[in-house]
Amino acid sequence: METFVQLLTRLDYEYPAIRKVTKKALFYKWLDGERMPTHKQMMKIIKVISETPYKMGIWQRVILTTILGEKKHDNYDDIYLFDIHPVPCPRPRFTKYGRPYMPPKYVLWKKELVRQIEKKNIPRYDTPIAMDIEFWFFSENKPWGLHIQKPDIDNLQKGILDAWQDAKIIPDDCIVHTIQAKKIWGYEPKIIVKIKK
Repeated sequence: METFVQLLTRLDYEYPAIRKVTKKALFYKWLDGERMPTHKQMMKIIKVISETPYKMGIWQRVILTTILGEKKHDNYDDIYLFDIHPVPCPRPRFTKYGRPYMPPKYVLWKKELVRQIEKKNIPRYDTPIAMDIEFWFFSENKPWGLHIQKPDIDNLQKGILDAWQDAKIIPDDCIVHTIQAKKIWGYEPKIIVKIKK
């Protein structure tokens, strides 16, 4: 599988107009692998090489897959996509009387995720399952690739498991015997959940 630098070099050969999306010095840093384009710059490149919105979507996925170096293709029983920004499960807060409560921002996020889960008519899982979760974050000023900053991945997983339990898709999060998770800077915010029975 080719690297991002190899892909950019090939695109530079096939579409010479992509050199005009930024300054010459910065473009050479991309070709040398010293820097990565931000989201805005990447979208300018994709607009140059794509004729239709459909092809733009394909190029977004191809370039992000190349950056992440994804090679293996596991067989999953079910794959679900949620168009929602990933939010970590915070620690509970306490009233002045000592009663615990969750922050309102998290409660609203979880309600929206439960609404999306119910809208998809996801079947109930009563047998042990394995989950593979991708958390896609979005920022116009960040290069696509791995997300290596806060929030912590374990808190993101907890939020997903809580929502699935609230939507009554799983009876308890103890039936999930394996979880693999990944945080990504991508071209749009979303959460992808892949299930193996």
